Amino acid sequence: MNLSRRHLNILLFGSLLLFGAYIVRGWLHESDSSSEQKAATGSEKGTSSKAPAPVHPAPVPVPVPALGKDTIPLLERIDPLKDGIAGTWTMRDGRLLTPADKWARLQIPCLPPEEYDLEGAITRTEKDDALMLGLVYQGRQCQIILDGNAGKASWMEVKGGGHGVTPLGVTFFEGHVFAKDKPAQLQIAVRKSRLTVSVDSFRIIDYIGPRGPLFIAEHWEAPDSRTLYLGAWETVFAIDHLRVTPVQGTLRFLR
Repeated sequence: MNLSRRHLNILLFGSLLLFGAYIVRGWLHESDSSSEQKAATGSEKGTSSKAPAPVHPAPVPVPVPALGKDTIPLLERIDPLKDGIAGTWTMRDGRLLTPADKWARLQIPCLPPEEYDLEGAITRTEKDDALMLGLVYQGRQCQIILDGNAGKASWMEVKGGGHGVTPLGVTFFEGHVFAKDKPAQLQIAVRKSRLTVSVDSFRIIDYIGPRGPLFIAEHWEAPDSRTLYLGAWETVFAIDHLRVTPVQGTLRFLR
C-alpha cells in the first residue's frame, strides 16, 4: 500500500507525541516517588527530634499503717490555715505538703509528754534542701535539720555539738537521707536523757545529755515553745502520715 508523504508525516508526528508522553510520564512518576520518600524521611526526622520528654509519675501516697493502741495521728489535728507560721502549707488528699519557701514553718498543736515516739512517712517531691523538725526534749523545744546544706548533711542544733561524734553523742550526719520521690520512714524516740532520730531504720542523730546546749536557729522559732513543729527550706516534702505515741507522761492538744 502506497502512503502519501502527508500520511507519513502524520504517522511520524504521532509517534513522536507518544514517545514524548511516555518520557514525561516516567519523569513524573520518579519525581512523585522521590517527593514521597523525602516527605517520609522528613517526617521521621521531625518525629525523632520532637519526641516528648518522659513523664515521671506523681509520687504515690504511702498507705497509712494501722494505729497502735496508744498511738495518736497528728495530721487530722493540723489546719494549715490556723497552724501555718510562714509559707503556704496545704493539705491535699490527706497529705501535708510543705511550701518551697525560705523559713517555712507550721506549728503542730500538740504538747508532747516527757517521753514519746514520733514517726511518719516523708517523701521529697521537689528540690533538694532541708526538712526541719521541732521537738520538745526535757521540756525545751529543740531543732533537727534533715538534708540541710542542699541535701549534704543532717544535724541537731547543739551549742558545741561540732560535726560528728561528741561527748553529747552523735549530733551530725554527713550524707543524703531523702531520695527524690521515694518515701522514707522517719522514727524519733524522745526519752528523759536521750533523743534519737532514724530514717528508714538508720540512726543519724543520737543525742545524750542535758537540754542546756540545745537551741533553735534564728528565724525558725514557733509561737508556742511547748509544741512540736515542722519546717522546710525551699523544698516540697509530702507527709503521708505523722503520729505520736506517749511513753511516759500525758499528751495534750491546744485545740
